[in-house]
Amino acid sequence: MFTQLKRPLSVLFLLVLALFLVACGGSDDTDSSETDADTSSDTTTEDTAAEDSASDSTETPSDGPATLTMWYHGAGNEVERNILLSIIEDFNASQSNWVVEIQDFPQESYNESIVAAALAGDLPDIIDVDGPVMPNWAWAGYMAPLELSAGALDGFLPGAIGTWDGQVYSVGLWDAAIGMFARRSVLEANGIRIPTLDQPWDLAEFDAALETLQATGDYEFALDVGMAWTGEWYPYAFSPLMQSFGGDIIDRSTYTTAEGAINGDEAVAFGEWWQSLFERGLVPGTSQDGADRDTGFIDGKYALQWNGNWAALAALDAFGDDMLFLPAPDFGNGGRIGAASWQFGVSSNSQNQEGANAFIEFAIQDEYLAAFSNGIGLVPATLSAAALTENYAPGGPLEVFFGLSNAQGTLRPPTPAYLSAALTFEKALADIANGADVVEALDAAADEINADIEANGGYGFDGSVVGPNIQNDAIATGEASAAPAPAPAETSGEAATVSMWYHGAGNEVERNILLSIVNDFNASQGSCVVEIQDFPQESYNESIVAAALAGDLPDIIDVDGPVMPNWAWAAPHGPPGTVRWRFRRLLARRYWHLGWPGLLCGPVGRRHRHVCPPLRARSQRHPHPHPGPTVGFG
Repeated sequence: MFTQLKRPLSVLFLLVLALFLVACGGSDDTDSSETDADTSSDTTTEDTAAEDSASDSTETPSDGPATLTMWYHGAGNEVERNILLSIIEDFNASQSNWVVEIQDFPQESYNESIVAAALAGDLPDIIDVDGPVMPNWAWAGYMAPLELSAGALDGFLPGAIGTWDGQVYSVGLWDAAIGMFARRSVLEANGIRIPTLDQPWDLAEFDAALETLQATGDYEFALDVGMAWTGEWYPYAFSPLMQSFGGDIIDRSTYTTAEGAINGDEAVAFGEWWQSLFERGLVPGTSQDGADRDTGFIDGKYALQWNGNWAALAALDAFGDDMLFLPAPDFGNGGRIGAASWQFGVSSNSQNQEGANAFIEFAIQDEYLAAFSNGIGLVPATLSAAALTENYAPGGPLEVFFGLSNAQGTLRPPTPAYLSAALTFEKALADIANGADVVEALDAAADEINADIEANGGYGFDGSVVGPNIQNDAIATGEASAAPAPAPAETSGEAATVSMWYHGAGNEVERNILLSIVNDFNASQGSCVVEIQDFPQESYNESIVAAALAGDLPDIIDVDGPVMPNWAWAAPHGPPGTVRWRFRRLLARRYWHLGWPGLLCGPVGRRHRHVCPPLRARSQRHPHPHPGPTVGFG
């Protein structure tokens, strides 16, 4: 019913394939957007709206609009393709500068086609790219950073935004989320607590639940994790379990090594537990039949199933109100599920990048995000789009998956090294499931991944610290949002909207922490709702100056310390005792140790000083236990 996730290939391997024109079988690209799972069905390229090659993208007829070529990976998926065609038709009709023409490919050959086109300098204008693959293509020079309007990606799930080297290169119209499929009656009959996002199962409780369910004798296996599916299913579905233990495929602090990440103590602990699932007969092994994976939970062979939202409606049809979609267990570093799906980007050799960006910005309107969700059943990329859908709107049967994606979604390592590392990870986990020595398998995986990174000069990383490792990110520290951000408040209603501009677009770790502060503040009172709009650092100062000239500054301004005196001199900010001081108190008392850049209140913020209650208690920072940057607002 759904297309299969295929294995990603390293750039070097793809280049060899393209140069020698060797046909590739069984090592195809990923598809976390639809099933993150493998099927054996063949697909055939359909007739497309464009017969011409990608080179046509450079031709601009003198008497008509320029042609924008677009390549798409889902040949044979009629529902998805028809929705995409409707967006293209609407875009073409909305303006007269560009006409988008689509050429679709079978998923099995799509990545190889992109690489071959890149070698020939003949890429299309608009590229369809799987989220975890994007950093490799951006690093290789296939793609250009997106140039969208300020605020175009506000409210998007983190997994739907593709960032590389501090810039956004791609954006998706959906995301996919995994949950633990269960039946309420089964858990209650066996005295097993029903977990929540706030209180997920821990390792001991989850393991005990599996043992209890297996001991009933009512099921062939207590849990189905999907061993019949291979390729990208492994890193998408299983690496979050390792990451919850505290291990990872690659050390995210530098992205230059796998040593200590895939073979550290935490990863070994995961590997030993993983192997025990098979040794104790709690899960099917690597020889699982594909049909059992597809219907085994519904048929009653499995008590629990680790599966994605693409399979949720069938389970609901079978079990109705008895059906539960539960969060991932927390094995010590936060409950985690995979994130990032197929996305759209712009090729670096496009002669019509302005038009390609215009199409992408047109396509990410809520009505189209909702159309994809209604059509293919996946998670809409924004909360406002979810409200327009049949299944993900408040109170909808699949609403829970938006919350799971928002709170537990973890990107596969966003590095060009991922394509090769994903294959290595898959082999290691399959070997461990089949009885290989855990330490030896993970050590070998670390060596293989490191050899690839070294052979490719670090893939653009120089060994400096670029972010937290998996044990120190927002999910591990509990600072990630546990629920979708609240809907914007109407200024004429009970709460005033307070706008805030932020300079760190693309820094997902920092932004998620800031979002958690904003969410805490919004929940702490009912007078104001802070809304964030983030900008790339390179263009942030210019955006502030332009807004100041237009008299349209946000209420809360993110400002670099040495720049602040100039801005204060040019446009004195609003008085104390308003929302900025309430927000400052929350930041200072609960998040002072993070060392944020300064934030100040713009002149426009004065309009809320009578709406938002002033700070009543004394506002001061906690003393720092160690030297470091301080936190403050202007």
